[in-house]
Amino acid sequence: LPLGSFLTVNILGSTQFRIDDDGLPVSSTFASGNDLLAGQTVEVDIANNTLVVPTAGCGTIGNCTATAEKVRLEKGTITGRVASTSASSFTIDQLPSIFGSAITNLRPMSADCQLCFVNSILVNTSSQTEFESPLAGVSGLATNNIVTVRGLLFKGGFAGPSPGSSLRPPLVAGE
Repeated sequence: LPLGSFLTVNILGSTQFRIDDDGLPVSSTFASGNDLLAGQTVEVDIANNTLVVPTAGCGTIGNCTATAEKVRLEKGTITGRVASTSASSFTIDQLPSIFGSAITNLRPMSADCQLCFVNSILVNTSSQTEFESPLAGVSGLATNNIVTVRGLLFKGGFAGPSPGSSLRPPLVAGE
């Protein structure tokens, strides 16, 4: 497929889900299509003879289709603003537009959150998390710092922000 093409991927009961954790301590699950969230970085292995590309190409969503044999969660990169910190984690907000930006900019985020937005992400660090100099850890971060994090983004218990909800997708930070 040409770069930038839209592809609708069908997931079957036989589709295998994996996490490329690269040694990161992972406690969240990624076991089915219910664990998919917009903004995740995934690699999809297409089952043989399932890719359908019409002669007109893949210009719009739904024109090109395939069936997933495997879906692998990979580390992705997100830039945001530090909203709060704790001992080994911090929350980022002011996220890229893929996550929506406000109640007026709702978008499909997951199967159970068709019109919502992700207003913040909880970034969990561990001994495997690498901080760029001069930062030595979360204690070096301050509210309103702009940061770029790389790691595994999980859906966790997120199903859309409701008033007063503290649920946010977790990201396990790597390098």
